[in-house]
Order: sequence, then C-alpha cells, then structure tokens
Amino acid sequence: MSVSNLFKFFFSTFFLFVWCPIYSQSSEADSLKSTINSINDPTLKSEFLVDLIRNYIDPKNDLDYPVWVQKLCSLNVSNNIRFECEQAKLKILYTEEKYDDHLYMAKQLLKNEYIQQDKAKRYSINNFIIDNFYYKREEDSILKYLFQSQKFTSKPSEEVYIYDKLAEMYYIKGDFTTATHYVDSVLSIANKFDNSNYKAEGLYRLAKIQRKTKFYDEALVNYQSSLDILLKKDSITRSIGATYLEMAVLSKQMKNFDNALNYLTKAFYIYKKLDRQRTLATIHDEFSVCYIRLKDYETSFFHVNQAIKIKNEINIKSDLKYSYSRLGRLYYLKKEKDFDKAIHYLNLSKELYELKGSVEQKMYLELYFFNAYQLQKNTNQATKHFNQFIKLKDSLNKSINRKAIAESEVKYKTLEKEKEIQSNKLLIATKQRNFLISVSIGSFILLLLGLMYFKKRKKENQLQNIIEHVKQLSNKILYQEEEAIKRKNNLDSTTFSKHLTKEYNLTKATYEYWDRQAFGITEKEMETLFDISKSSVQSRRKELYKRLSAKTSTEEYDRHSSVSLYLEEIVDFMNAKIQSLQSDSEE
Repeated sequence: MSVSNLFKFFFSTFFLFVWCPIYSQSSEADSLKSTINSINDPTLKSEFLVDLIRNYIDPKNDLDYPVWVQKLCSLNVSNNIRFECEQAKLKILYTEEKYDDHLYMAKQLLKNEYIQQDKAKRYSINNFIIDNFYYKREEDSILKYLFQSQKFTSKPSEEVYIYDKLAEMYYIKGDFTTATHYVDSVLSIANKFDNSNYKAEGLYRLAKIQRKTKFYDEALVNYQSSLDILLKKDSITRSIGATYLEMAVLSKQMKNFDNALNYLTKAFYIYKKLDRQRTLATIHDEFSVCYIRLKDYETSFFHVNQAIKIKNEINIKSDLKYSYSRLGRLYYLKKEKDFDKAIHYLNLSKELYELKGSVEQKMYLELYFFNAYQLQKNTNQATKHFNQFIKLKDSLNKSINRKAIAESEVKYKTLEKEKEIQSNKLLIATKQRNFLISVSIGSFILLLLGLMYFKKRKKENQLQNIIEHVKQLSNKILYQEEEAIKRKNNLDSTTFSKHLTKEYNLTKATYEYWDRQAFGITEKEMETLFDISKSSVQSRRKELYKRLSAKTSTEEYDRHSSVSLYLEEIVDFMNAKIQSLQSDSEE
C-alpha cells in the first residue's frame, strides 16, 4: 500500500468513526440548546434541560455545562428537577477535582428529607460518594457505602453494579473467596434475566480473579467468552478495550509476549478512539515491558517516553514512578549505555516511591540500582544497593507471611460465616417446614371437627323438626279433646274453664297451659309469656296429660289421651337424644 493510499485510509477511518459521531452529537446538542432558549413554559423547559445535561453535554468536554446547569437550577419546578440540578453540580465538582467539596455536598444531600424518602435518589447520591472514595483509594469507606447502597437497589442493573463493585473491592483487598462469591451473584442475575451484558461483566471480573490466583488457562477462557459477547454489539466500548488490556497482561504473565503485543495493539486503538489518555499511558508502559522482555530496547524506549509525555500532559505525576524506573533501566540495558541518565531517572523514581510505593516496588528499584552500578563497575554503590535489596526482600517475605496468615484467618472467618449463614438458612427452612406441617395438621383437624359438628347439628335439626311436628300433632289432639268435652257436657267457652278445673282437678298453671296450647301458642312462646323455664312448661304439659288420662272414660278421649301420652314419650325421647348429642359435641 502506497503512502498516499495509507494516508487516505487513515483519514477516511478517522472521519467516519471519530469526527462524524462527534459532529452529529454536537449538532443535536446545538439544536436542543436553541429549542430550550425558545421555550417559555418552566416545566417543559426543565424537561428539555434535563435531556440536554444528561445525554448531550458533560462537564469535562463542554465549557458551558455549568451555564446550562444554572438555568436548570433556576427553574426549581419540582423535587425531581431540583435533584437533577444537584447531581449536575456534583459532576462539576468531581470534574474540577474538588473532591472534598464534592464529598461534603453529597453527604449534605443525603440529609435532605425528599432524598431520604426516595430509595432511587439515595442510591444515586451514595454512588457519587463511592466514586469520590474510589479516587482517594479508601477501600473501607467504599465498602461501607456499597453495603448501604445495596439496601436501596430496585433494579437488576443496580444489583449487578453493587455486586461487581463489591467483587472489585475484595479483589483489591486480596480476599478472592469473597470476591468470587459476589461475582457468582452477578452471573446468577445474568442467567436469571438472560442478560448478556451482565454475563460479560461477571466473566471479566471472574477472569481477573483467576489471573491473580494464577489460574491462567481458566482466566484466558473467561476473558475470551466475555470478549465474544461484547464484540457482538456494534459499538466500540471501554469494556472491550479493558478486556483486551487484561488479556495482554495475562499473556505477559504467561510469557507469551507476541500475544501480549497483539492484545495491546487492539486495546491501544480502542482507547485512542475513546480519547482515554491515562489508559493510553498505561498501554505504552505495558508495551515497554513486553519489548524489554523481547530485548527490543529501542522500541521499549519509544513507548516509555510516550507514556511519560502523556502523564506530564494530563498531570498525573504520581504514575511517573513506573515510567521513570523503566526508563532508568533502559539507559543501562540498551546498546549505547548512559549510566548518568540511568541513575538520574532511577533517583526520580525513588523520590516518587518514597511518597507512595509498596515494599515490593522499592525492592525491585534497589535491584535496578544494583544492576546499573554493577555494570558501571561502581562496587561500593552496587554493594550498598544490593544490601538494601536484601533488607527489603526479607521485609517483604515477612510481610507476605503475615499477609498469608491474615488471608488464612480471613478465609477461615469467611468459611465460618458461610457455615453460619447456611446453618441459619437451614434453621429457617426447617422452621418454615414445621410451621407449614403444623398449619396443615391444624387445618385438617379443624376441617374434621367442622364436619363432625356439621353432621351432629344436622341430626339435631332433623330431631328438632320431628319434635316440632309431634308437638303440633299433640296440640291438635289436645284441641280435639277440648271440643269433645264441650260437646259431651254442653259447655261454652265461659263455663268450660270452670268445668275443666273442677272435673279434672286441674291447677291454674295446668289450665293456662291447656288454654294457650288450644290457641296455638308454642311452648317456647309460653316460656317468655309466663317468664318460666323450659322444664316448668314441660312439667305443666305432663301434669295435664296425666289428669286427662285418669279422669276421662269415653272411648274417644281414651284414644286421644293415649295418643297424646305416646306423643309425649316421643318428645321426651327426642329431647334426651338432643341433649346427648350436645354433650358429645362439647366433649
């Protein structure tokens, strides 16, 4: 391919994939801004402003972002608009690297009543605080707010975000067992909702843990699975770049430097397109390491200088220590050695490591000093740095042993905690099962008792109906007896009572019973009418039948009274049967 054709290819690629999307989004943003300026209705205007601030402009790339935020804040038409305004202000503070002000504002917002009453708003503000602590690398504070945010999640995406961050934090702390537990939670949600994005995220995080724990083959498989899911989408995302970068680091650890360079190249072009300068500096550093291992010092020298250039441009001086130490090594490794520059850059790196650096990093830096002075044949300085190297190595070994003991304790506590959780779950499940069994047995017993009660009540009602029928028949016979006596003795209603009382020796109470029965008044009504008990009414009935039977000699009355007495015996039997059934029911 000629130089001109190559130039045309790169220009067309840049125009198609970089300039066109940026220009298109910029045009949409300008159009939306014009629309907003022409709207007078505050509510409608606030909705358009929210859309602009959320989707078209950001505080990092748009200088007029604070102006539009101020316009939104001036409307203040509802709590939701007010909340959008507060979030935009937090983004501005974070972009301006005013991290203390950002944290103070976020914590103050959590005290507002309208935010406290809304889980989604509390979740959102908590995430701003988490981002703040991410920058400060305060793992314990991050964990604290992650666990708080976990209470406010309402969507699967929010749960995945929390679990993924928890996995990352425990990964950083070196607790890979707990980190894997949270990754499993992410993958569980991914399978439940059949979500490829969640699955890609979970596999990526799992592969990182496997790489750290030296399960390299498994890690490579999971990285590739995650990448396959991401590449099915049309857009080029940071996740794809991050996966390529991780695969490069893994290949480097597996000493497969050709593969590492291939993955780094792919990651480089993605982050170049996304304009992620800090990550581009990291990729240049990784290129430099690979080329040192391949002993291509000139190419390594180019990449490390590129890394230093980017870090100075974006003012991340703290990361320069890695590049300076590598540059110092290259000056004594390459063919045209320059020991003065090598020592100079190693000293620059040492100054930064003294401010913030691990024992292991400082140990390797002393080894680089030793190698430089040894090649320079400066025995005294070489010996001095070698002794320092041995001292730091011993310290590191002790630290590693302590860390191993601490990790063992953490693993033991984690296992004990998991056992306790499983035991509690089993206990809860057992209680629930026992409760269900108890409820089932209780329900069955109640149903059985209900059926028995219903059956007995049915019998009682049937017997009661028979009794009422018998009593009606008895009353009818009694009425017929009265009419027979009146005809025989030629009595009217006035003289009948005197004759009846005298002839049959009836008491007043017994006669009253006769008289009321003749008029069709029931025994139940007599209880109320005379204010007497049921047994008293029954006693009067029996007394009446007894006297009528003893005094009457006519055939007709003998027949009637005999039937009456027989019916009375039936009534007594039925009442006894009902009382027996009621006694059984009570038992």
